[in-house]
Amino acid sequence: MSSGMSSSAREVAFLEMKKVDRETLNRFALTSGDPNLIHLDDDVAKRMGLPSVIAHGMLVAAWAAERAVIFARDEGHLASPKIHSISTRFQAMTFPGDVISIGGKAEAQASGGWKLELQAKKQTGDVVLTASVLV
Repeated sequence: MSSGMSSSAREVAFLEMKKVDRETLNRFALTSGDPNLIHLDDDVAKRMGLPSVIAHGMLVAAWAAERAVIFARDEGHLASPKIHSISTRFQAMTFPGDVISIGGKAEAQASGGWKLELQAKKQTGDVVLTASVLV
């Protein structure tokens, strides 16, 4: 293939997941059990040297897992895709107002599943997270 990918590899189109907003941060803090105030209170975040609250890294990781499942179901033809493993690396902070899109590449596995190498990018193109996901 001219893209340098093997015949069992596929592009995973970048999909806009969600705009980061305060309501999402508040709900994720409650759901995840991570009420750290750097995610919820601008004054605390600023005292910690941040320009404002930041999104939970695990929120973006959850969106990467969601993107992997969407790919496996819609393009990888798995009826009931399940995450078998996920490994993430945080690259940059995500702030309220950022819009996160996730995409990358997928490689078919002999097991019938997929290995996805994903990037989560802000609207600026900055990568905030990379993830390797086995579905």
